[in-house]
Amino acid sequence: MKYKQIRKSEVPSSDLPKNTKLFSRLVWLVYFIATILAIGNLIGTNALATQGIVLDNILRETVKISKENQILSVEIGKINNLSYIESTAAKLGFRRVSSNLIISPVEAVAEATQR
Repeated sequence: MKYKQIRKSEVPSSDLPKNTKLFSRLVWLVYFIATILAIGNLIGTNALATQGIVLDNILRETVKISKENQILSVEIGKINNLSYIESTAAKLGFRRVSSNLIISPVEAVAEATQR
């Protein structure tokens, strides 16, 4: 194989150094923009995940309070029942009145003023 020697003047000139510098700047710009977008995405995802955890805690607390409200409603219904009140009063030593005691307003005022 024979090689032909080419003179420097015969080599076509190129603007490769200028284009390489521009290309290098574009690559750095793309990397910079990609990095900024990745950091923004990370911050947004982190904030969204944190809000999800807070929302989940709020929903659990709401369910817990709702169950407590149901239990308290049953307890209130039980305590307001007349037979429950009567049995509790009997346990505390109260008894039914067999006769009514009537005090006139004048006697009540006189009794209060003597004390």
